[in-house]
Amino acid sequence: MSRRLSVLCILPVLILAACGAPGAASRPGTPTVSSAPHVTPAGTSGVTPPAAIVPPATTSTAATAATRTPTSTGPASTPSAQTASLYPFTYTDADGARVRLVRQPRRIVSLFPVNNDTVFSIGAGGQVIAVDPFTDWPKAATKKPVVPGSVQKFNVEKIVAMRPDLVLTGAGTEQVLDKPLRAAGIKVINTGEPASLRDTYTHILDLGRITGHPRAAEALVSRIKRSVAEVSRRTANAPRVSVYFESDASTPGKPYVYGPGTLVDEMIGLAGGRNVFGRAKSGYAQVSYEAIVRANPQVIVLGDAKGHVSPDFYSPVTVQQVKQRPGFDTISAVKHDRIVPINTDLFTPGPRLATGLEQLARALHPELFGQK
Repeated sequence: MSRRLSVLCILPVLILAACGAPGAASRPGTPTVSSAPHVTPAGTSGVTPPAAIVPPATTSTAATAATRTPTSTGPASTPSAQTASLYPFTYTDADGARVRLVRQPRRIVSLFPVNNDTVFSIGAGGQVIAVDPFTDWPKAATKKPVVPGSVQKFNVEKIVAMRPDLVLTGAGTEQVLDKPLRAAGIKVINTGEPASLRDTYTHILDLGRITGHPRAAEALVSRIKRSVAEVSRRTANAPRVSVYFESDASTPGKPYVYGPGTLVDEMIGLAGGRNVFGRAKSGYAQVSYEAIVRANPQVIVLGDAKGHVSPDFYSPVTVQQVKQRPGFDTISAVKHDRIVPINTDLFTPGPRLATGLEQLARALHPELFGQK
C-alpha cells in the first residue's frame, strides 16, 4: 500500500482547511471523501458528475460511444484512425475549465490514485509518462517516473520540463498546481473526486474518452455495476446493521468519520448497513467518543487500523486501543467483538470499488456469504 492513503486523505483536508475547519491541515493520513465543485450537464436531474464532455458539433456522443474502440496499451505510437476520430472535443473539468483536446494525449502526467487506478485499468498506461509519489497500484504505475513534491506543492517546473501534452489532477490542486501549470501553457484536466457510485461511473467514462479508450471504460463500468448489483441483491432483505466507520483518529478524543453525501456512506447502505453518523452536519465530520458511545453501533469499521494503512499514516490505531477508549466497553460492537479493520484503498473511486463493497458487506453480514 506504501504511501497511497497519504494523498487520499490530504485532499479533503485541504478542502476543509480552506473552509476554516479546525485542525484539518495537520492531518496527513485520512481518506478522501469530499469532491471538488463539479459542472452539471443538462438533463442529469441534479446528479453532479466529475466533469462534462462537449463533443464537436459534427460528432454524436452516443454514436461515438457505440462505435469507437480503444487504442493499443503499449508505448506511445501513431494513433489508430478510430482513435483519432474521437477528437477534437472540448472537456469541462471539475474546475469549470474548458479544455480543448485536438488529438489523443500521448504524454500524460497522471496524478493521484483516483485517476491512476482507472487510467491503467482501461489500457491507457502506455500513454502515462509520470505519476505522483502516492500511487502504488496497479504495479505498472509504480514503474513510471515519479513527479517530485506533495499535494500542497508539486514541483511545477519538473512537470513542465517533462513536456506533457496533458496533466490529470484532482481535488485540492486547483490553486497550487492547476493554475501555475496552465499559466505555463500546459493542458490540465482536474477530475475532482467522485463522491458517489454514479460520479465514479462518470469519472471512469470520462477518463476513457479523454485518453482514447472509451470502450474499455464502458466495459469496466459494466463489470463494476454487475458486482455492485450482486452485493445489493444479497443484502436487499437483510436487517440494517448500525455501523461506525472510522477514518482517522489522529485528533485525541475526536475521530473523523464519513457523513452524508460521501461514497463510503453510500457503500455502507449498499452493504446492508446504516451509518450511525449518516446525518452528520458535513460529509467529513469529527465526532466525540461520547457521541460514538451514544450511537452504540453494532459494527465498528476501522479505516485507520495499523497494518491496513500505509506505513506513513499519521496515527494508526489497533483494535485493542479502540476497545480501551473511555466508555467503549458498553458499545454493542465491542461487546460482541465486531471491530473490523478494512483496507480503505479499496474505496478509492475506481476499478476496485466492487471488491471494497463486497468486503464491507461480508463484515456486516457474514451470514449472507457462508460465514459465521
